[in-house]
Amino acid sequence: MIFAPLIISLQSKFRKRRRYLRAVAEVKGLSTRDLIDLRADATDMLRCLKNEFDGEPRRSNSPSEIHR
Repeated sequence: MIFAPLIISLQSKFRKRRRYLRAVAEVKGLSTRDLIDLRADATDMLRCLKNEFDGEPRRSNSPSEIHR
């Protein structure tokens, strides 16, 4: 079938997007106390998630990554 590769690609992108949205919801669901315990910043975590799912390389110049 001619459309099989297109359908497979779209299914893969849909699954990837669903995993991304699930991860974003989990980060947004963290309380301030959870973030303090993790020594993390929600904005940095969301940026890293976006970069990971978009395929961009991670940069480790945020203060939370430097002090680990």
